[in-house]
Amino acid sequence: MKKLAPAFLFTVILFCTTNTYAKIWRVNNTAGVNANYTSAQTALDAVTTLAGDTLHIEPSASGYGALSVTKPIVLIGNGYFLTEDTGLQVNSTETSSFSYVSFGPGSSGSCIQGISMGNLYLSTNNILARRNYISSYVYMYAGADNITLLDNFMVGISEQSSPFTGLNMSNNILSGCILSLSSAVSNITFENNTCINGYVQLYNAQINNNIFYNTSFAPYNSVYFNNIGSSTQFGTANGNQQNVTMVNNVFVASGTTDSQYMLKAGSPAIGAGFGGVDCGAFGGPNPYRLGGIPNVPTIYKLTVPPTGTTNINVTISTRSNN
Repeated sequence: MKKLAPAFLFTVILFCTTNTYAKIWRVNNTAGVNANYTSAQTALDAVTTLAGDTLHIEPSASGYGALSVTKPIVLIGNGYFLTEDTGLQVNSTETSSFSYVSFGPGSSGSCIQGISMGNLYLSTNNILARRNYISSYVYMYAGADNITLLDNFMVGISEQSSPFTGLNMSNNILSGCILSLSSAVSNITFENNTCINGYVQLYNAQINNNIFYNTSFAPYNSVYFNNIGSSTQFGTANGNQQNVTMVNNVFVASGTTDSQYMLKAGSPAIGAGFGGVDCGAFGGPNPYRLGGIPNVPTIYKLTVPPTGTTNINVTISTRSNN
């Protein structure tokens, strides 16, 4: 059985979290906020924004339109579903949102996390999309090699042109799941995903530790271990389970848009994955993070007394989100 996580995943995550010599630029279009830029595209295109720099896309009531990325960059937002998954950010009513984000030639090595968007367009290689809300599709084009989709709440992928290779999809919740890739797409790792109400067709794939609820499955030249299906999608060989009642047995089935897919006590998915990990998006080495909170420290509580006094005691509560 081949290695479950390709090496490029760890390389890209390392780039996105430990690039200590790059500069951080604040982007905020809220009136009265003193940030470096009000436009994300202007911030990205500025000659002073260099490869490897970070754009902090701060929450906005109006959003930031569309963004076309043409240099290696780190984009970090504040997460999503924050009015439901409460207590995760101080500003829980607004999000860091785009109509779409496009990674084109020149942007290889970029990563994006904590962002809400309509579509994500990928036409270059080595892109990490982590902990995002993608309400429509990830559109993939020829040359979009070594792409990692990790911990996202999303729909699926639309294959626009091919070939491309080295796709890793892990720990995503795919609601209304649509994932039908052709035989021109190779070297796929699909593990620890939760797929709801849709279909999955993959060629040349390693498929492990997933939960398929009302989702059909068509594997071609693929191997699959330790998956759980609501029907007979996976059969019972290789640690797979079939005809599992989902709502009453597997998921907590209540709570927020994403927390309802957490495993309930006694779930048959607990410890049922390859290597003894839990199946589904909340299992494995990179479990899904509620609300898409990026893996940087955040302020989740801020207490500021009325002004006008000589001494002001401000309470700031922070947490790490690795």
